[in-house]
Amino acid sequence: MSARHILADGIRKRIGNGKSTNIWTDKWLIFSSTGKIVSEKREDFNAEMVSDLIENFKWKRHVLTHDFSRKDVRNILKIPISLKGRKDSLIWKYHQSGKLHC
Repeated sequence: MSARHILADGIRKRIGNGKSTNIWTDKWLIFSSTGKIVSEKREDFNAEMVSDLIENFKWKRHVLTHDFSRKDVRNILKIPISLKGRKDSLIWKYHQSGKLHC
């Protein structure tokens, strides 16, 4: 249990189809120190899952640029989307040496 905070810091969701990853609560931004979206959710924005930001195996750029900060958009667009529709998975953001993968 004493290493729990280390695990919580190092685990990220790897986006496949985005169906099991929550935009607002999950750590899924690989190139972000916190792993989470920093943008505030607007009241009229109904998207909850990362899959809501994907269409035809591409990011919905018009949604991203309208509803997220520039920093979030840059981090999101760096994430490749599975062309085979694979499920989201958990990854470890560090090498065995302790250095960041990304």
